[in-house]
Amino acid sequence: MRPAKDTVVFSLWRGDERIMGRYGEKASPAIQLAERLQVLLAEYGISTDLHAGDRIALVSLWTDLVVWTDGTCVRWWNGKVSPRTRRLLFTNYNADDLPAAARTLTRRYQVLRSKDHFYGLEAAHVDGSTVEPQ
Repeated sequence: MRPAKDTVVFSLWRGDERIMGRYGEKASPAIQLAERLQVLLAEYGISTDLHAGDRIALVSLWTDLVVWTDGTCVRWWNGKVSPRTRRLLFTNYNADDLPAAARTLTRRYQVLRSKDHFYGLEAAHVDGSTVEPQ
């Protein structure tokens, strides 16, 4: 069964073994890697959404922090733009180095969360006050 686009995927892991997943053993390598990343990020207290597509999976952490994978590596925009080419710069990790990717993502997540990072939207706080965008 091929996952529909923009489908939220949940799974449970015990150690490195998946014990329950929405797509079972037929999950694509991209979904399997994204699920492993979700588990690692949950250990750092970061909740994520997983969106499965055709041979690709996206893990959404925060505004401007979406990880995508094809099952062989994970990559995300690191928030920088090349001064020479004006292209976005990305961080890339192989699937074998997923724990290091999770640590790096955690640091990026903390940086973004420490800012009112909403690009033109008002950030509402629990007390009802708002922060004007700069």
